[in-house]
Amino acid sequence: MDDHVIKVSRIEELLDQLDHELSAMSDMMTRNDDEELALRAVALNERIGILVEEVQSAQLEPGSYTSRYQQLLTKANVIMVGCFWRSMVVADLMRDLGLDIGLYRGDGDIEMLKPESVGHLA
Repeated sequence: MDDHVIKVSRIEELLDQLDHELSAMSDMMTRNDDEELALRAVALNERIGILVEEVQSAQLEPGSYTSRYQQLLTKANVIMVGCFWRSMVVADLMRDLGLDIGLYRGDGDIEMLKPESVGHLA
């Protein structure tokens, strides 16, 4: 098999995987499973990184996969924004209840904080 065909085949395989994952996440957005959705969003980000790296390193001329690649990346962006928005809603709700879920530190980690008093909730 020629190298070009192998590269295109690999990209199309990654696109199939991404399409499947996006469909699952889209369905999940309608359910109340924020933890699973967050885990899948992290995995999706990694999968997109692999796909983008594969496409860039293949240095192929635009072909049959190009429009599908653009379409799936657009869909992935929409779903990632939806995941981000949903996580912000949950974080705001937790803060409204007096539960601070954490602060970002300079090193990118999250430092968990516990409210000193949640008496105002009683």
